Amino acid sequence: MFKKPDYLISLATASLLINVEVKVWSATRQDRSVSDEITSAKNADREAGKFIQNLLAGDPRHKKILMHRQSVYNWLKRLSYDWAGSQRLLPMARLEKTKTEYRELETEHANLVDDFVAHYPSIVAQMAFSQGTMFDKTLYPSEQEVRNRFSMKLFIAPVPVADFRCAVAQEIIEDMNQYYSQQANDQIHEIMAASCEQLLDYIERIAHACSEPEEGKRKPKVYESTIQGAKELIDTLATFNIIEDPKIEAIRKQARQVLANYTAEDIRDSEAVKATVKDGMDDILSKFGMKF
Repeated sequence: MFKKPDYLISLATASLLINVEVKVWSATRQDRSVSDEITSAKNADREAGKFIQNLLAGDPRHKKILMHRQSVYNWLKRLSYDWAGSQRLLPMARLEKTKTEYRELETEHANLVDDFVAHYPSIVAQMAFSQGTMFDKTLYPSEQEVRNRFSMKLFIAPVPVADFRCAVAQEIIEDMNQYYSQQANDQIHEIMAASCEQLLDYIERIAHACSEPEEGKRKPKVYESTIQGAKELIDTLATFNIIEDPKIEAIRKQARQVLANYTAEDIRDSEAVKATVKDGMDDILSKFGMKF
């Protein structure tokens, strides 16, 4: 009989489900007439190719919005872990940081959209020249319609206690014991393995930054973003080591002790501090099979 691990329940109190939905107007359409011209000229079947028309022809303001959307998704991926579809698992310890950074990203998104909409009439006018005979004014929505096609929303929800990854109901244990328990265990262990890899990556980068340069190469530099990123992950894992993995806890504790209250400036300005940090990080990597 499958015994429900305690960490499956603790997961519901140690984390949240999060998703950010960023909607943008792609400003693209399939032009069937141009597609037919091309396939006909190449003596190809009508279904052999498609021509996608970019209604904004690479407008820089529109490009910035598209790039910002990708930045938001990259940001969310760094802070959270794969869970189910678009929903991602966020450690509770990162909630306030996430909300603060989201508000900044939301403001950036709104400013980019405002700037795009303010210039939209002139952009459409420019497209009359850029698009040539493909230009069709009816394909361009009004300013208000365009604004409505952009949005950015944050969704946060508790991890359902009834979720099979957190608690497997007794009535389905009899029929699906092996499937559900294995899936739950695998996903949670993958999340913790990813956390451990992230921490070891920070440790390796810090060790490298504190090392002497190879002959003919530039001296490595210690960045404050790297030090702070490592400390943030160390503090997160103090409450997010939900499977109580002794390896993760050992790495976390030693890394916290080595970094102490040092800043990147402390490490750059003191050869003694730099040597202490490097030796400490090398020791961690040596113990856990990733010697730098």
